[in-house]
Amino acid sequence: MARRSIWKGIITFGMVAIPAKLHTASDDDRINLHQYHQACGSRIQMPKWCPVCEHKLETTEIVRGYELGDSFVPLTEIDFMSLPLKSVKAIEVVEFIDAGQVDIRCANKTYFLQADTAGDKAYKLMMLGMEKSGLVAVAKLAYREREHLCVIRPFDGVLMLQTPLYQEQLREYQDLRPKEYPISDKEVELAMTLVKAMAVS
Repeated sequence: MARRSIWKGIITFGMVAIPAKLHTASDDDRINLHQYHQACGSRIQMPKWCPVCEHKLETTEIVRGYELGDSFVPLTEIDFMSLPLKSVKAIEVVEFIDAGQVDIRCANKTYFLQADTAGDKAYKLMMLGMEKSGLVAVAKLAYREREHLCVIRPFDGVLMLQTPLYQEQLREYQDLRPKEYPISDKEVELAMTLVKAMAVS
């Protein structure tokens, strides 16, 4: 079965534009549990309900919007398309930084980037440039009506894109460190011997 991309656009950095596609990097294998009517085996539906009009709503009756005081401002697809996102249909590289500057805990969702038509050479040059220099790209991506910060890095012959968690989303861990005990060089050597003995060569 052909791999299906979830986004199509260009990667831009400086004067370079690389046509590219975005693919998910993992499968969700979670089992979702649902509720069923025991008597007939039908799956229970959760209707979208208007508490004021007191009736179930069809999809065509629902609009998106945001609250403004006691009312709301409706938004249409045209409104979303006209959002002033500089990176619409483009992954715009903002800067390149040392790979070690990215906190290992920050990776949130991971995707793969694929070169689109006639973009293979520029794609490979960008990937090799980052590999040889030990740098990763910090970029902006517009996806699902929001602009996301992302990190692009080389990974086993392809470019991998990761959306990061932000600092305020990361939990403190210092209180989880073990208590300080005197440890001899001999004990450290013994621990190393055990680790090496169980290592897969």
